[in-house]
Amino acid sequence: MFLEEVRGYILIVRIKTFIIVVAAFVVFATGSAHACPGCKQTTRANGRDMGQVQKGFSYSVLFMLLFPMGLIYGVGHYSLRTLRRFENERDAAAAPEHKNLPS
Repeated sequence: MFLEEVRGYILIVRIKTFIIVVAAFVVFATGSAHACPGCKQTTRANGRDMGQVQKGFSYSVLFMLLFPMGLIYGVGHYSLRTLRRFENERDAAAAPEHKNLPS
């Protein structure tokens, strides 16, 4: 039983380490991302009203920011749910079964 608890603790530490590494990569890798120069040229096209184009660029930037965070949330939520399910199964297996004994 002690060995199972240690293995569970090691799994939790590995998951937390993985999440920290992915979060650090996302934070530090995005610092080198730059906007493309074509975006600037498109919004200045011939003095026309480019309001719709600018809205489109704004929405695309929001999507690009939210999509990776959604993926990270989804993977984290799935991992946590799976971990809790395994813990509940382990606890149920470790608990003594109460059989109906004749009184």
